[in-house]
Amino acid sequence: MTSSSSIGTLNVDELALKFGPVSEQDGHARWTGDLTAEALAVLVAARRIEGDRDKARRWFHDIGIDELDGLTAAELVSRGRSADVLAFLGSIGAGARD
Repeated sequence: MTSSSSIGTLNVDELALKFGPVSEQDGHARWTGDLTAEALAVLVAARRIEGDRDKARRWFHDIGIDELDGLTAAELVSRGRSADVLAFLGSIGAGARD
């Protein structure tokens, strides 16, 4: 992924500075290299809701989403289901759920 790729108004390099890379911790897999555009989009949406980078990152990696088969956002993104996660976050942002 190059720095010319962008999500919203931030380029990938700026997003990577905010969200990664991170290492394995507490027995949970963490991003250790470049984040995909899909993962970055989910992390940006989660950060808007959480208001904090570290909380968004913990949610992304560690919290299963009951409505999405109990999988974490990271697992869902890795399975090509980032649109499902973004829709879920969109419903939270719209106040349809908490």
